[in-house]
Amino acid sequence: DELCNGPRAIPKGYLHLETRVKDLPAEYGLIQLSTRHGSLTPDLVAADHRAGELLLIEVTIVEDEALGRYISHKQRKYTPVTRCMATTLAKVSDNSSGNARLTVLQPIVIAIGTSGQMHQTSALVLRSALYLDEERCCAFAGKAAAIAASRPSSTPRGSIAGFSRSKN
Repeated sequence: DELCNGPRAIPKGYLHLETRVKDLPAEYGLIQLSTRHGSLTPDLVAADHRAGELLLIEVTIVEDEALGRYISHKQRKYTPVTRCMATTLAKVSDNSSGNARLTVLQPIVIAIGTSGQMHQTSALVLRSALYLDEERCCAFAGKAAAIAASRPSSTPRGSIAGFSRSKN
């Protein structure tokens, strides 16, 4: 919702939810990926033609004490994909659609703890890469906390680091 209705205003046709990398549009530059990387399924790949950026977004919900470790793990997992995209897109542009060449951002990883706590890096990414203001960040964090709390292994405490739910 935030990518379509937020500041980026990306049309739904450029949002690819849980699509295997090898099944993404060819103009994203993923033809040369190995079978191992081609079978990866990021949570979201979004082409923001207005900003000229291609985003690969992964949201993960893990035990609170593993937040930092999982951010690093997911970044390592998807960095070869974004490198391949960047290399290929640097060589060609999509002349058929009239869209300018896209710059590929590093993998965007948002990590939420099972208690609903959000890793500080994730809060920064929501603001800087996704252009969400404080209100939208809190809304996103609240939705993620609800998902985390609904998981059987979670122990909801309602705290989300870096965000306050009440208006002061």
